[in-house]
Amino acid sequence: MTVDHLIASALRGESAPWPARTEAAFETVVLDTAENHGVAALLAIAPGVFSWPSRVRTALTNVLRIEAAAETIRRQELRQLLDELGAAGTRPLLLKGGHIAYVHYPSPWLRPRLDTDLIIAPGERLRADEVVRSLGYRPATHFAGELVSHQFQYERQNRYGFVDHVDLHWKVANPHVFADVFSFKELESQAGAIDVLGPNARGPSNAHALILACVHRVAHHHSSDRLIWLYDIHLLARAIGPEDREAFVDLVLGKRLSAVCADGLAQAEACFGTAGPKRWLDRLQTASSKTEPTAAFLGTGRTKLDVLRSDLRALPDWRSKLRIVREHLFPPVAYIRKAYSLSNPASVPFAYAFRIAKGVGKWSRRG
Repeated sequence: MTVDHLIASALRGESAPWPARTEAAFETVVLDTAENHGVAALLAIAPGVFSWPSRVRTALTNVLRIEAAAETIRRQELRQLLDELGAAGTRPLLLKGGHIAYVHYPSPWLRPRLDTDLIIAPGERLRADEVVRSLGYRPATHFAGELVSHQFQYERQNRYGFVDHVDLHWKVANPHVFADVFSFKELESQAGAIDVLGPNARGPSNAHALILACVHRVAHHHSSDRLIWLYDIHLLARAIGPEDREAFVDLVLGKRLSAVCADGLAQAEACFGTAGPKRWLDRLQTASSKTEPTAAFLGTGRTKLDVLRSDLRALPDWRSKLRIVREHLFPPVAYIRKAYSLSNPASVPFAYAFRIAKGVGKWSRRG
C-alpha cells in the first residue's frame, strides 16, 4: 500500500493499519505527504489513525490545533472584508476553499487554505478594489493584463502578524476556454447565504460549486490528484441530492464540461468512494468527448504554450489575439519593476529582454 492509499483509506473512515516493520523515516514521509495533500488536519480526526504511532498522531493533532487557531483570526478578517464590501454596495460571492470550508466541512479549520477567493460583478471591480485597498491590502506581485488574468491579487499583514491573501475574480478562471463557464449573474442567481460569516456572505449553489471544483483542478492544476481538492469534490457531490443529480448532469452537458467533471468525480470516487448512482457518472463518461474544448486540459503534460494556443482559439477576433500575445510579452512596467526590484527606470528595457529570453524554455516545459 502506498502512502497516498494509506491516507485515503483513513480519510474514507476505513481501518488503516500502520504497515509493519517500517522505519522512523516512514513516519516523516506520511506526515509530509499529508501536509502536501492539504489533509493533515482532516486526517487528525479520522478514526483510522488512532492505531498509528504516537509521534504521527501528535504531529497531526498539532496541525489541527494550529489550523483551528488560525481559523479564529481568518474568520474575523474575512467577515470584516465581506462587511466592508457589502457596505460599499458590492455583492461578492465566496469561492473555492473558503466557501467549501464554511458550508461543507464539519469545521472550517479542517479545510486549510492560503487565500480567500471572491468573485464580483465585472462592473464592481473598481469599487471593490478601493474597498480592499482601504483595509490595508496591497497588490501582490502578479501578472497583470485584461486578457491574461481575470483576477486581482492582494496581500496584507494583519494585526496578528499573519499575511492574508485575497484573490478578487471577475471571471471564474484565467484560461479563456473556462473563463465564461459561469457569469457572475448566473452564479448569483442561485447563491446561498453563509450565515456564520454574517449577512454579506454568500456562495455558489452546490451544483455550481461542484462544477467549479472540477474545473479548478483541471484549468489551473494540471488534473492534480491532490487529496484536499478531491475531498472537496467528494463532499460537494454528496451534497447534491438524488432529485437534483439529473439536473446537475444536464447542466454539465450544456456547459460542455462532461470530460472535466467526469474525471474529477471518477478520481474522487476512486479515493473516497463518493456516493452516487452509477448512472450519474456513466452519463458524463458516455458524453465525454475530446471534441470538447475543455477536454484538452485533462492530463499533466500541458505547457504554457499549450494554454496560450487554447486562449488564441477561444478569443473571438484578431485584435484580441494580438492583445493577449502583447500582454504576455510586455506586462505593465509596474509589474516588471516590482518583480525584478528595479529602482532605476533605465533598467526596465533590459528586464523585459531578460524576461523574454528566460521565458523561452519555461513556456515549453510540461507541467
